[in-house]
Amino acid sequence: MDAFVEWSWRVYPSAAIMAAGFALFLSGALGLARALRISIWDMNRPIVWIVGFRAAIIGLAVVALGAAWLSQQLWVLLLALAVGGEELLETSVILFALRRGRRIEHGALSAK
Repeated sequence: MDAFVEWSWRVYPSAAIMAAGFALFLSGALGLARALRISIWDMNRPIVWIVGFRAAIIGLAVVALGAAWLSQQLWVLLLALAVGGEELLETSVILFALRRGRRIEHGALSAK
């Protein structure tokens, strides 16, 4: 396992990982910008915002994973995994609640 971490050419796969994470971050940032253009009264705005936020945070965590491999710093790896995992869990719960509330509201409106 140590040989995998200490590859002399680890810069190439870690750079690819960081580039993929940055692309995911940019995708999330575009989602956040798209959410700001949606009317404040539209019920889709918080959902679009949370999806963009999740992509941006996970993208930054993936960038940190690549940086941890490149720099061989265990604390960066652990921090990236902790922040990425916690934000993934938190945003998943928020999305579930938003989507569930939206379904309940639409069901209640159509029953009237």
